[in-house]
Amino acid sequence: RKRWQTMVVKRAKTIYTDLSSYDGRMDEYPYDSHGAVALGYLALISSLALDNDVPEANDWFDFSVRAYFNAVFVWSGPEGGYAAGTPYGLYEAAASLQIWGPLKEATGVNLYAKPWAIGFARMFAHFLPPGAPGFVFGDQHESKIDFSVLKSFTSRVQTPEAAWYSNLLSGGEDPLIQLVAEYPLPISKVAKPAPPPNAALYPSIGWVAMHSDLTNPLRTSVYFKSSPYGAYNHSHGDQNTIVVDSGGRRLLTEAGYQDYYYSPLSVAWYRQTKAHNGITFDGGVGQVAEGRDNITRNGSITAFSTTTTLDYAEGDATPAYAGQLTSAIRKVWYLRGSNAIVVLDKLVSPTARKFEWNLHAPTTIAMESARAVKITNLNSSLCVSSLPSVAEQYIRITAPANPTSKTEDHGAFVKSSASTTGEFLIVLDVDCKRPAITLTPTATGRTLKVGQQTLTLPK
Repeated sequence: RKRWQTMVVKRAKTIYTDLSSYDGRMDEYPYDSHGAVALGYLALISSLALDNDVPEANDWFDFSVRAYFNAVFVWSGPEGGYAAGTPYGLYEAAASLQIWGPLKEATGVNLYAKPWAIGFARMFAHFLPPGAPGFVFGDQHESKIDFSVLKSFTSRVQTPEAAWYSNLLSGGEDPLIQLVAEYPLPISKVAKPAPPPNAALYPSIGWVAMHSDLTNPLRTSVYFKSSPYGAYNHSHGDQNTIVVDSGGRRLLTEAGYQDYYYSPLSVAWYRQTKAHNGITFDGGVGQVAEGRDNITRNGSITAFSTTTTLDYAEGDATPAYAGQLTSAIRKVWYLRGSNAIVVLDKLVSPTARKFEWNLHAPTTIAMESARAVKITNLNSSLCVSSLPSVAEQYIRITAPANPTSKTEDHGAFVKSSASTTGEFLIVLDVDCKRPAITLTPTATGRTLKVGQQTLTLPK
């Protein structure tokens, strides 16, 4: 027992000394993710040590417990989310599983019942739904999803949405994690599990998910990001970019891999806008993804709506380009009735630019014409067409090899001449059904018809 107490004091004192330095350094640097997790461990250790002849535990407890309860976590607002990306959201869930259960037993405070935690579980259902082929957004998006962690975390959130999600995830919990779980699991107390809506906006992190049918494992999923957190920490220069899945396959992907954090490869390619399905110019110049102020080089979702047949989101990524563009607006429609996506980009620059609409696939991109390509990933496909405006040409792009993907292909629709303004109007036809597409000018704008669905577009 004495040996155990000595070790507790030695380890916890080290954490306490670090976090309490500079009159509580986490108050000044709340985005220190490692510090936030360490604060949680200190809260847990101090709670368990209070009645075990460890006098220092009183100071640790007063310093950490209330602070931790109110700081979980800074990576989104109260609706729950994780701006640094779904991979690091999963890692945060794994750390929470170590801390929150015993902390609840020791203090009576259930962090799984916080609005943030409930929204965090909902975010996983929207952005890593059952059967999802991969992560979205941020560092390590190319790694494999550990659904056992997601199953464990969401099984402790007592809501119909979490119960629906956790019950559908394959596999079981890690035995050691399950060993310390409360019994029965909170989701077992949910009378009627139910999925969240097919489309959702997480405003404080600037993420939108649009699904054809969240309950269908062969669903089409459109993910759109324009984040106020910018390219800070594990985030990338990917404001106003999209990812598309369908039939359990990834069709439009984020390119590259991380060999290590902020490596030359990461800085030159992986974190850059040109490695995502977004707008660049003049040979791949994009958003500011490095430097101390990259959190201010950000985006925001400025509009969102959803109906049974049509989802819509608008993002403004102008600040992300750090003055190189004076306007960068992307509008995204998901036509649920037609299973098609329409993307409209409007761009303004103080100097003439040759604008580029980048796209990446985990398989070969087949060029069908100067303005149309086809992506086929086993039994799923996506036909991408750029509708007529000024002259442009699809070009292939050479990129660093990605050892995590057997085939990764890259390209862009590139304007033929430089201009201070630019527009791309792109139709993404899921499953390549080849619907009739017509674009008709009107007195106030344009009418775009894709199959049987019609959109009213601005001039």
